[in-house]
Amino acid sequence: MRGQGHAGVAALGGGMTLRAALIDETSTDAGAILLDQSGAQLAVVDSTLAGTAAAAIEVTDAGVHHLFARNVTVAGFGVGIDQAGMTAAAGSVTEYVSDPVVTLYPGQPPASLNLPVLDAPLVPWFDAGTQWANVDDFGAAGDGGVDDTGAIQAALNSGLPVVYFPRRVYRVTKTLQVPASVQRLEVFDANLDNATFAISAAAPTPVLIRDTTGYGQVQSAATRDVVLQLTTGAFENPQDNPINLFLENCANIGGGNAFTVSGQHTYARSLNDEEGGTQADAGFNPATATADMQVEGGSLWVLNFKTENKPIPALSALPGAFVEVLGGYVNVTVPPGDIPMIVNNGAKVSFLGFTNLFCSELQTAIEEFRDGGAAAEAASSLPARGFDGCFTVPLYVGYDPSSTP
Repeated sequence: MRGQGHAGVAALGGGMTLRAALIDETSTDAGAILLDQSGAQLAVVDSTLAGTAAAAIEVTDAGVHHLFARNVTVAGFGVGIDQAGMTAAAGSVTEYVSDPVVTLYPGQPPASLNLPVLDAPLVPWFDAGTQWANVDDFGAAGDGGVDDTGAIQAALNSGLPVVYFPRRVYRVTKTLQVPASVQRLEVFDANLDNATFAISAAAPTPVLIRDTTGYGQVQSAATRDVVLQLTTGAFENPQDNPINLFLENCANIGGGNAFTVSGQHTYARSLNDEEGGTQADAGFNPATATADMQVEGGSLWVLNFKTENKPIPALSALPGAFVEVLGGYVNVTVPPGDIPMIVNNGAKVSFLGFTNLFCSELQTAIEEFRDGGAAAEAASSLPARGFDGCFTVPLYVGYDPSSTP
């Protein structure tokens, strides 16, 4: 962002997360980032802010607007962070939280995990005239009545690197096997009967699946990295394949025992989970609880999320897992009772976000289980957002300091 008149970025009452941003206001007298209006939360990481104004980041009211900043280079501004007229950071920022960090066990460092992050690999487009396989050319009817499974599989097996679906509805009755030769699946929002794509062959190149609809599934059945972009539906890695999973603006994904497993590293930019679900346990059990983001092992890094429509935790992380969530919100639409929003069952977790809608129904914000004990943070003890009991988690950290990455 360059040459803005008011501020490079303004967070006015909602939530926003920035990573690898360059905000250059050297040609104006504007600040780089402004937090204003009740309930605003902003996270900025791995970014550069340049300008000549009095402050690079201005937080207009302490305790009402919430800032998390990490690895932010500041150049030219008078100060790095001004919070309600007071200098909170003189220059560049290693890590800063505008509110007290939430910790539940003694000796816990008040610092985020700062997990290493990989950017999603760029998959080639290939020549559309010679290297794209149209499933209709292999016999798919695309009318929703004829079984198109065999034709689609033939297109996948054609040896061409791109397979695409030009019509609106395809009937699929069996799991589709994605061979190593396929590098892109361009679904174009076609309805595929909630089909399952199994990544069935190992390959050094990733496979990109884009523009799916509904509640289908992608399944890792071999050691191959996967990029899901603008997709809806589940992902599972039941064989614990050691892969990188990249999620780019995905919905209805994150639940299930095999979503993130030991040896898998997941990098998610925008998760929106609205799929229905319930907590089946008569009494809450952290070892068996289902969740919107269910982390059985490996690592999960999230740059913004949204969940809603079910009385289960937004996040549940089991022993051995590393989880970092940098911003997002929980829409409280179904009363969760005593079910916590965040469950840390012996994992390594850092989390920031906020709640929205009918927040007074949510009683427990965080429950952490460690070394045979349990500790909890009540929703009422966290900074309020100003309406119906909604609150902000400025930064929660819970992990064994001796085992950080």
